[in-house]
Amino acid sequence: MSDDRLDFLSDNGESAVNAARIGPGQFLLDVESVQVGFVFALEGRRFRVISAPVVLTKNNYLATVREVHGPDAGRQLTVQLLLGRLR
Repeated sequence: MSDDRLDFLSDNGESAVNAARIGPGQFLLDVESVQVGFVFALEGRRFRVISAPVVLTKNNYLATVREVHGPDAGRQLTVQLLLGRLR
């Protein structure tokens, strides 16, 4: 399935995991794993992981994401994804 098709699905009700921003370009996700295609949401925006996450340390990854819904839809960012409990 193409990235464009995945973006369309995200804009039309595909579930997204809630995230917390913990710093510039850093997000905390309450999940056990993350992979290409994973969608997370924050402050009315949705982001899709579009590159294979690179392990930095246990539960700490670097990945490229695309904003698929929100004011900057289409923008790509390299971000740090930390996996753990949202408080």
